Amino acid sequence: MDIRELRERQGWSLEKKIDHSLFTIETFLSRVDGKAVLKRKEKERQVFRPGDVLIGGVGQVVIYADVFKGGIVTYCGYERSLDHFTDRKDRGWGNISEFDHATEEQKAMLFAEIEKRGYVWDAEKLELRKRRWRAEKGEMYWHAEFGQDVTRAFPSVEMGREVDDFRYENGNYYSTRGKFLGI
Repeated sequence: MDIRELRERQGWSLEKKIDHSLFTIETFLSRVDGKAVLKRKEKERQVFRPGDVLIGGVGQVVIYADVFKGGIVTYCGYERSLDHFTDRKDRGWGNISEFDHATEEQKAMLFAEIEKRGYVWDAEKLELRKRRWRAEKGEMYWHAEFGQDVTRAFPSVEMGREVDDFRYENGNYYSTRGKFLGI
């Protein structure tokens, strides 16, 4: 019996991967002395945790979030060959078995791309955020002052004080008066 007949009869494919929670079984057929032989090779699956940086088979570097139907879900990712960056939770990067932990160099490449695109990765909160403008020490910024029935824009100088941090963290911090007014 030839390999094609055996494959068709048994419903096997030449390469079939079956994912299990702790390992992957790769089943494949090969010819040994003209006979079809079924071989199985088990490889231990790596454990990925949300926030891990992973590398995919074609240069995809992603921050792992979860698995959905065997496919990887990411917080963000970058595919260098296409110069494609996604800044949202996304599926469609491929099968989980195609990914490994990234090297330090690959992690640095992803974080450089995140920075270049104007984002910040918060590993503690597992969140990608748009980087906001903040004045350098000695530079001016604008903030709201609230009075009776009136809100006004006031300039301040960034000095690294608690009040500057408080305004920045609460979104009461603008680069221009026009941005404060929404113009």
